[in-house]
Amino acid sequence: MGWLRWPAFLRCGKKEEFTLSTEKIAEKDDENTERGNWSSKTDYLLSMVGYAVGLGNVWRFPYLTYQNGGGAFLIPYTIMLALAGLPLFFLECSLGQFASLGPVSIWRILPLLQGVGVTMVVISTFVTIYYNVIIGYSLYYLFASFQSVLPWANCDPEWADDTCSKLPIVSECNATMEDGTLIHANYTWVTSQNLTCLNDTLVFAKTQVPSEQYWNKKVLQRSEGLDETGKIVWYLALCLLLSWLIVAVALFKGIKSSGKVVYFTAIFPYVVLVILLIRGATLEGAREGIEYYIGTQSNFTKLTEAEVRRTRQVACQAESNVTPDLGLDVQTVWKDAATQIFFSLSVAWGGLVALSSYNKFHNNCYSDAIFVCVTNCLTSIFAGFAIFSILGHMAFKADKKVSEVVDSGFDLAFVAYPEALSKLPVAPLWSFLFFFMLLLLGLDSQFATIETITTTIQDSFPQMMKKMRMPVTLGLCMLLFLLGLVCVTQAGIYWVNLVDHFCAGWGILFAAVLELAGICWIYGGNRFIEDIEMMIGKKSFLFWLWWRACWFVITPCLLLSPLTPYPPAMKFLSLNGPRFISEWFSATLEGTMDIDIRFGLECTSEGGNLGLVFAHIFAPNVRQRKISWLGIGSRLVHDHVLPDLDPRDGSLQDRESTRQLRLVTCCKPQPNWGPSLECHRGERYRDMVDPVKERDMEIPTVDSYVHKLE
Repeated sequence: MGWLRWPAFLRCGKKEEFTLSTEKIAEKDDENTERGNWSSKTDYLLSMVGYAVGLGNVWRFPYLTYQNGGGAFLIPYTIMLALAGLPLFFLECSLGQFASLGPVSIWRILPLLQGVGVTMVVISTFVTIYYNVIIGYSLYYLFASFQSVLPWANCDPEWADDTCSKLPIVSECNATMEDGTLIHANYTWVTSQNLTCLNDTLVFAKTQVPSEQYWNKKVLQRSEGLDETGKIVWYLALCLLLSWLIVAVALFKGIKSSGKVVYFTAIFPYVVLVILLIRGATLEGAREGIEYYIGTQSNFTKLTEAEVRRTRQVACQAESNVTPDLGLDVQTVWKDAATQIFFSLSVAWGGLVALSSYNKFHNNCYSDAIFVCVTNCLTSIFAGFAIFSILGHMAFKADKKVSEVVDSGFDLAFVAYPEALSKLPVAPLWSFLFFFMLLLLGLDSQFATIETITTTIQDSFPQMMKKMRMPVTLGLCMLLFLLGLVCVTQAGIYWVNLVDHFCAGWGILFAAVLELAGICWIYGGNRFIEDIEMMIGKKSFLFWLWWRACWFVITPCLLLSPLTPYPPAMKFLSLNGPRFISEWFSATLEGTMDIDIRFGLECTSEGGNLGLVFAHIFAPNVRQRKISWLGIGSRLVHDHVLPDLDPRDGSLQDRESTRQLRLVTCCKPQPNWGPSLECHRGERYRDMVDPVKERDMEIPTVDSYVHKLE
């Protein structure tokens, strides 16, 4: 049973002393007694499902489906799952399981791209800070649901203003005077004169529903912009602290404890979805809502359409209330499907590698990948029925079209859906269930993300983590809590949007492309397939033909598709290119940290690898007792432009040969790359050097190579 044991006072025999050491976490049935393994395959599968199925499945996918033609969207979505999502998911699961290493140390396979792993962990760290803030929002609404009348059901003078209204308010209309004169007048004056407004002439005042004002004015206490930080909203800070305490308790023994918690947190959201769907299906207007989602309103012409639009800054507002343009977004159904699959499956975040690294060596990671991917996609589709059935009822009650009430993201989770729930009988019960579901969905993903960070620490400092896992996990959670306090200020929602927009976007996409390119094109796709066959057994040539086609060509092209300009976009850039590029460049550089422009120009002039320089995936470069952070691709170029080699290297030819030696060394697996346990290495890895944990973070350099020769 492991961690499920009787309290000490109920057990016979010698009492166990309390200790912070976790040396006994590994069970007797574990293959890897140093690192530990999952207690059962069910623990692993539920953790993977919980990691993949998150808030986006509930508040983004249904809206994306409706926006892109309803049922027609499922066609590109399924194709992208087969061509992009599943191949990358299978690759990462296989990679972590083969070497039993986390997302950074796994790059012993190709030291040149170790920065890809560092990027995954850094971005995951940023995301986990604001992700727990969203969990804190859910906790606040969960507690607020314990009232006989939901607080956002009516306009409370404590936080509502004159624009708050449950019903539309008529401001003006046309009316006919007694002498037959047609006038356009204020609605209040018209009614005071006992006149009647003419049909189709009503002008409605701009109003906000109570749930919207409750979200902005009560919960967030939203300021005017990012520059007005304001005070810390104390009740949100307490909810944030509680969410981090829940995460810390669930992970106090790593996968041994979180693997048991997910039996509830991963399964119960499905129970809630079923309950919400059954309740929603019995409401008036539910049919219309589902028709808009995936029924007769499906528009298959969307599959061939493209919409060019400019994206705007989401986090800051200028004093003039005009938001500057930051970029160009070419909206196509196929691009949306590829993006949704990519982010929904949580590939290239490091979590899949980290969780799979605790598998037993001969676990069938192929069937696991298929199960998790299919479960994730079916969950997204199923959640849409539960969401749109109740939104359809909301539109019916308000006498509006479904398209007028549907939304995504925060506006769906904390405005539109709570507003719809407030109109139901026994509203507090449905509100409690909905926000409890959001809480569990968020916690599952958060468990895996924190485990990604702690796994990285464990790979770098195994002895410390073996003895001090609990204090390290608790300290990490408290540190991230303190960093997240800026997100619960009055300007906190702007920070959440800012980090979400700039951290959880293109960086992960570039990391995935480099991951595929490095493993399949540099390390060798066929070589990696042989590694996989060591785990799951020999497969036929036809079996691997599909995966070769995806890994080598199809998947990288699809991942790059969001970056590829569509013809209408090229036309737009041809007309507005200089101004557009100027605005984007100034907006991007504004507020960023120091950027060495000269370095970038020199890289270009010297003909460096611009693809890698553009990606600028970061990696630690430790040299001569000075630490600097440079791009993985630009690092070699930097050495070419500004060499800092040993002064003993005399001629330019000698220095050039050492650079080539460094490049060759970085493109080869380290001597300690391979299966973690000697019994699994076989003939292919019989000469493998035992892993040296202290040097996991070091990328091979010329100096280290020279010292080895000496």
